[in-house]
Amino acid sequence: MDIGSAVRSRELWPVVRAEYGWYIKRRGVGQGKAQRRVMEEVVWGILLSESLRLSRIARWIEDGAQRLLSRIKRLSRQLRNRWDDEQMRRQHVSALAHVVGEESSIVVDLSDVRKAEGRSFEHLGKVYDGSEGETAWGYWVLAVTAVLGKGRQVPLYLAPYSAQAPEFDSENAEVKRAVETVTAAVGTKGIWVWDRGFDNRWLFNTLAERGLRVLVCAYRQRTVLWRRRRQSVHTVVQSVPLNGYVHIGRRGHKKRSYDIQFGATEISLPSSDEAHGRHRGEQHLWLVVVQGYDPKGDHTFFYTNVPVDTIDLQRAMVRRYADRWAIEETIEFLKQRFAMEDVRVRTLRAIGRLLHLAMLAFLAWILLRFERRHKKLLPVLCSTQAELDPDARFLYYRFQEAIQLAASFWVALNFWFKTG
Repeated sequence: MDIGSAVRSRELWPVVRAEYGWYIKRRGVGQGKAQRRVMEEVVWGILLSESLRLSRIARWIEDGAQRLLSRIKRLSRQLRNRWDDEQMRRQHVSALAHVVGEESSIVVDLSDVRKAEGRSFEHLGKVYDGSEGETAWGYWVLAVTAVLGKGRQVPLYLAPYSAQAPEFDSENAEVKRAVETVTAAVGTKGIWVWDRGFDNRWLFNTLAERGLRVLVCAYRQRTVLWRRRRQSVHTVVQSVPLNGYVHIGRRGHKKRSYDIQFGATEISLPSSDEAHGRHRGEQHLWLVVVQGYDPKGDHTFFYTNVPVDTIDLQRAMVRRYADRWAIEETIEFLKQRFAMEDVRVRTLRAIGRLLHLAMLAFLAWILLRFERRHKKLLPVLCSTQAELDPDARFLYYRFQEAIQLAASFWVALNFWFKTG
């Protein structure tokens, strides 16, 4: 039995619906009455159908409409109408701000929604599909996830954008919007972890102005100040002694382990940005050099504004970069379990709202509410499911399978008592 059938059963309906009503009411603060209704209906439909197709979502909505097509048209029309999207995202982050701690990792990454066979979608652009290693038509998706430890990660922000849209300014503008949304509720808590695609001086300046701690995987061949001399960063990397050691194991469907050597040194970015010819203030950073991540044996290096003057602090920072894998697993979960790339609404605005509601439907409601209310039951179910399916290593998959297992047991027991 799938989760939709189990949750919709008469035995579980009152309890689940009450929990759901409390949750969605908080996420709809600041929206109009029609928008709050659509949020409630669509999130409920996504949860039960495990799909982003309106034709499947609409089957789980009870609104008195005689024809399914009428309900689909109403949802499609209302998803295109005026919403306060920024308020919706801020409300979501505010509701989760209490779970983000001072030492949590806030991971930022780019993903994509591929629409290779669709040409009527609004503002389609070229994106790079990392899973296939090729360029295709689709939308970029900017995601922000808080990693809480022990396999737990909470998505805070998920928004698509397209360079073809008339309101698009730049990728930096999209990043700034995400940072502003998250920091408005979280403040300066956590350490922001960025992949190598975000290695630029603008990002360092923007985050430093906000007092945020940052770890960025570097790739640019820039000039830095080291030991009072201007030198190529690659020259500095080769000169840093690697005195530390750490073993990192990655959990997930593709389990990997890394034996890593690392070291760090203090550097500064020059006061002038040679690439743009603009005068900027000198920035004092730490350069963390790692050998073991790259399968070719090359050095990987990072910039951070967190002082890492001891081996233990450097080791903790190297482990923190491994938290970046969590956001990849989150996106993979959305694509596989909710068919995120199978979205059929055609406007970019509606697609963005559906992705946000999909994030609310499972990752926020089931995981957080179920885990908090049933702390003793959930670990037992997760361990049972792990024995039944040894490949389900990713915590979110185990949560979902455990909830399906619990719902199936509940329905089976009720049937047994009634018939026995």
